[in-house]
Amino acid sequence: MRHPGEGAAGATYRPADAPPDRTLGATSVHHLATGAGTGGDFGLHRWEMAGPGGPAPHVHRTIGESSYDQCLV
Repeated sequence: MRHPGEGAAGATYRPADAPPDRTLGATSVHHLATGAGTGGDFGLHRWEMAGPGGPAPHVHRTIGESSYDQCLV
């Protein structure tokens, strides 16, 4: 956990029209922030799906997961 006054400023620019990092059928995955880029603190991934889908509800016991999911229908 970080406390006030201990933070560092930093950013990575990713254009909105950047190609996906991975394509799975009709689903595109964009790695917006990876564990490697955040020192293992956080990962954020945008999933663009052509219709309903995605993984079944699940729990990770060793990592935290965040996603920004967008259905393009």
